[in-house]
Amino acid sequence: MDNDVNTSLLQEIRDLLIPITAHYQPEYEERLQIQRREKALRLAQMVKGRQARSACLMMDGTNEQSKIREMTGIASGNLSPLITRLGEEGMLTADSDRNKPALIFSKTELEEIFGG
Repeated sequence: MDNDVNTSLLQEIRDLLIPITAHYQPEYEERLQIQRREKALRLAQMVKGRQARSACLMMDGTNEQSKIREMTGIASGNLSPLITRLGEEGMLTADSDRNKPALIFSKTELEEIFGG
């Protein structure tokens, strides 16, 4: 019986929160878009060289650091700190493996960020 009461109370709370959530949803989504644009601008400022940009384009979670270095020619001494900084700036996905980094941006978005 306690479970029924708890479930009922939780459903009532949920029902009361739905209109509040709906009211603030557009504002919340706008803030997320602004934060994403700011991250894109920071990425463009951080990643200047051709090799670093090529490395970022390969950071989709499927490529190991060794493959990224091999394919782009970026030095290990440049790639590892770049990945660390990207993580610190919140530009890697939450489930990103440091050995197989994945940026929060798609390849298409990265090409726009890097100007082509």
